[in-house]
Amino acid sequence: MTREFELADLRRRLADLAQWLRTDLDVQTIVADTAPTDAILDATESLPADLIVLVTHAHTGLSSFYDLSIGQRLLRHPNLTLLLIREA
Repeated sequence: MTREFELADLRRRLADLAQWLRTDLDVQTIVADTAPTDAILDATESLPADLIVLVTHAHTGLSSFYDLSIGQRLLRHPNLTLLLIREA
């Protein structure tokens, strides 16, 4: 599977999810080909988001100490309202 095909597939799946969520929420999706933390921070500067919701893998122990998750990195930014949901 080529990178372009993967991105197109991701955009399609996000559009489907956003359509489902739009019944109750104003939803915008972004597909960025950069580091996730940077992409999210860039998006918060250009979009009027009241809340950012992320699903986390909730790593514990040494793996979380050595490899900080995206959620943990974003929690360090004081101007973000962030909701982390632990993956089931």
